[in-house]
Amino acid sequence: MWIANILLLILLYHTLPKISTAEYFEDAYDESSLIYTFGESVIVNNYQATRERCWESGGRVVEIQTRKHQEVLDKLIDNKTLKLNFFIGLRREDLNEMTSVSKSRHSIQSTTYFDNNFLLIKNGVFSSVFANRKNFFVCMNPGPCHEESLLPSNASCYKRASQKSTWYDARRYCINMGGDLMEFEDEKVPFSHPESFWAGYSKIRWSWESEKGYFAKYTNWDGGYESSGYGDPLTCAELHVDTKQWRETVCRLPYVTNHVVCQKLKPTTSTTTATTTATTTTTTEATTTAEATTILSTQNVHQSTAITTEQKTAMVDDPVRSKVGRSPFIYLIVASAFVVF
Repeated sequence: MWIANILLLILLYHTLPKISTAEYFEDAYDESSLIYTFGESVIVNNYQATRERCWESGGRVVEIQTRKHQEVLDKLIDNKTLKLNFFIGLRREDLNEMTSVSKSRHSIQSTTYFDNNFLLIKNGVFSSVFANRKNFFVCMNPGPCHEESLLPSNASCYKRASQKSTWYDARRYCINMGGDLMEFEDEKVPFSHPESFWAGYSKIRWSWESEKGYFAKYTNWDGGYESSGYGDPLTCAELHVDTKQWRETVCRLPYVTNHVVCQKLKPTTSTTTATTTATTTTTTEATTTAEATTILSTQNVHQSTAITTEQKTAMVDDPVRSKVGRSPFIYLIVASAFVVF
């Protein structure tokens, strides 16, 4: 009888789920930084917990400032390295005045009550609307003016677009042309326009953590624009793995868990001192080359043998959940008691 019990316990041990291990992934993000994540072993439900986890590990919440950054993340989603949505380091700020999207301190005064988001101008009259409306727009490019400029100037060229676009598409077009949406020094628009057109001012500002005070140039909103209004609680942003696009969200997500994805600078090699021997210098250079090759590999997944004490430590007010399976020995004890009975 006891032999049968032992065989049953062995069978249960091999069929029960094993303890999960922490997954740490690190790869090149651009020329100067790395991207890394703890996989599903560390998941959170609020932006502050994401930020603290990244700070503790020597980085910051991942920022997607270029199309190439987005492509790196798209590949990680495609190969299932990233399976859950995750916060990105983009925050919305509500402003007291209509403020330039390219300058941190330039604002315009108006008696008009701006209760929406982006500046629209028609016949010198200001209004404020959401980004999803399509209107004409005027780009302001630095440098000497060209023949098609709306306003002769030695500093900037003002070019009217021939098509209507949403605010984000209009700004993207102007940036791709080497400039930005039109700005001016005071309330008086320097020229007339027969149609409503976008200008480079907003009542809200989506800024990267590392570039506070400046409206983010690259955006990848789901549907082409965010729909949050001035004063509402959607002040954080997520990248959704189902669409590979961004969505505005509250900074604390009830009953929802997210990956933690961080970004940090690549390590730099210290300069060899004059007293270092030639042998040591050669060894250091070889090691540096090997490290650079490892960093630039497109798939560099490190499996740790156990979850660290730091990963098990709960965050203040909102714990970071370490994904650890139930020990098989508990099942073995229960099964043994059941068989004996």
